[in-house]
Amino acid sequence: MPHAAYENAHADDEFLDQPCSTQVDIDIGIPDVVSPVTGSTILLDPHQIAPPAGPRRHASSFDTEAFHELCTLVKHDGGNAVPILVRATPTASLPFQVIRGELRLRACVLEAVKVRAVIAPDGTDADDCLESIRDNMAQSTLSTYELGQRLVHALEMLRPITQTELAVRLGLSAFKVSRAVSMAQLPAVVVSVFTSPSDIQNQDCLTLKKALKEDADAVLLKAADLIEKKERLKGPEVVRCLTAAVAAQKNTEQASTKVAIVPRPPKAIMLFGAKVGQYQRTKENVFQIELQISMSAAEEEIAVGSLLKHLESGVLKALKMKNKMKTVLTAVEPMAVS
Repeated sequence: MPHAAYENAHADDEFLDQPCSTQVDIDIGIPDVVSPVTGSTILLDPHQIAPPAGPRRHASSFDTEAFHELCTLVKHDGGNAVPILVRATPTASLPFQVIRGELRLRACVLEAVKVRAVIAPDGTDADDCLESIRDNMAQSTLSTYELGQRLVHALEMLRPITQTELAVRLGLSAFKVSRAVSMAQLPAVVVSVFTSPSDIQNQDCLTLKKALKEDADAVLLKAADLIEKKERLKGPEVVRCLTAAVAAQKNTEQASTKVAIVPRPPKAIMLFGAKVGQYQRTKENVFQIELQISMSAAEEEIAVGSLLKHLESGVLKALKMKNKMKTVLTAVEPMAVS
């Protein structure tokens, strides 16, 4: 059975005493003045329901063939056949919050129909989080990345629970939980390069994690560049581009190390006709500045601050190498300036 049809036809047995076809719908026109009964099916304005408290579905989830099929069914039926699960939130800005059924809720919003909902019994945010994960897993609607986001959220809410303990509570293998959590820890800018998180394969995650460990700056800069150019690539192309950026940076650094370093002899720093220090390039390719001026601690701070400010706005900015240049200010015995 297609996914959308399954989602709109699968019964929520633990919250309904009777099949949905025989359930009596209570149309709550103004939900904030009615006290709905826990476990009852009610009709709600979908705009009165807040999104989930935890991670939300990725935008790509609402642009799939399965979701469009769901919208068609909702339009044909005049609503969702299977109620969503909501919790009453009378003190919040909206009177209800969805626990499970985010796709069905969005379909009802798009088709401008009321949404059938079941009021959840009292519970905690952690209960809602686990319920949402179970619901999405049952319908196989989550990508590994989205599952990982929810697992990370659950681990934070149930702290100090371990990944193994969470796997047992959800009926998952510890390996699946570990793999999903690892994928969810990929930087958002890297995930954004993919057309959809569902394009990220397990091997892609391992390859990208290795590249990030080797040169995170190269990976992140390349990802940002692809996003700025609005290049949305398929999984293999993303991995190839990002790992190639690491290789290119490594080649550049290796080429630069092959350049012969020629030490430069010290040159005097003159002020008001007197020598106040010197500067030189050492054989280690370090640029040293040596000032031989009697100054108080406060004056030293001002002098160094002024020098760094000048370098940041001039030389270093032009070279774009703030994190790679090694500027050494050598402390020496001060000498009086005549």
